[in-house]
Amino acid sequence: MMVDLNGKINQTTIAEVVGISRQALSRMLNKIVLDTHTTIGDGIRMVFSQLREQAAGRASGSNHALVKARTESKIQKAESIRLSNLERKEFLLPLNRSNSY
Repeated sequence: MMVDLNGKINQTTIAEVVGISRQALSRMLNKIVLDTHTTIGDGIRMVFSQLREQAAGRASGSNHALVKARTESKIQKAESIRLSNLERKEFLLPLNRSNSY
């Protein structure tokens, strides 16, 4: 497929070059500011830049929220393991233990 990179932006052509659906491209372009002088080459560069940002986890607030939730979950799991280990080594005693020391 030969593409004139200096031609006027065309979503169908960019989608074919990048290898994504036109609908997916349209969603991405909603986040990118385009003007009447944007060329197909510029559009392709913008799309690949947006894809790199998504891959790096910097593209949207929802990714930030997901990273935050995963981090909190890992911290809670680590704390639970740490407490279990301390209890197992008898540095901590469970509250429901019937023996008094």
